[in-house]
Amino acid sequence: MERENIETDEDKMIKHYKDHKNIVTWFLEKLKKAKIKAERTVGNDPKGDILYYNEKDTEKVQKLARELKDKYK
Repeated sequence: MERENIETDEDKMIKHYKDHKNIVTWFLEKLKKAKIKAERTVGNDPKGDILYYNEKDTEKVQKLARELKDKYK
């Protein structure tokens, strides 16, 4: 695997946050395709980065999250 050109600690953190933002965006798109109403949280919500509105969707959301985790460990 090729090492990325990370020159500073700040570069490393910027990459981390960009990757995180892209993953959350990707997951929100997956939820939308699954007809699950959800949105990104703001303000460093301690409950997480994504808010979904229907408690009945919990099982579907958890299944998609497990699939993501298993695919990209």
